Amino acid sequence: FIVSRAHELVEKVTSALLEHRISEAGSLVYDFLWNQYTAWYIEASKVQQSDSSLNTLVYVFDTCLRLLHPFMPYVTETLW
Repeated sequence: FIVSRAHELVEKVTSALLEHRISEAGSLVYDFLWNQYTAWYIEASKVQQSDSSLNTLVYVFDTCLRLLHPFMPYVTETLW
């Protein structure tokens, strides 16, 4: 579920950046990280700890870092 949401986010952010809607692109990533990833998926992963959930957490976090890189390159390089 969270992976499909991350893929939707990539499409929306890419579209916003191509149309020069920089603020919207940044807001989309922020909202996804705060409302979907941290508030929902990380909390759910604490209950069911498994290798697949850990791999999913890493994959989605990596995707978000790549989306955030144009906005804050030094921070994302440090975290990546």
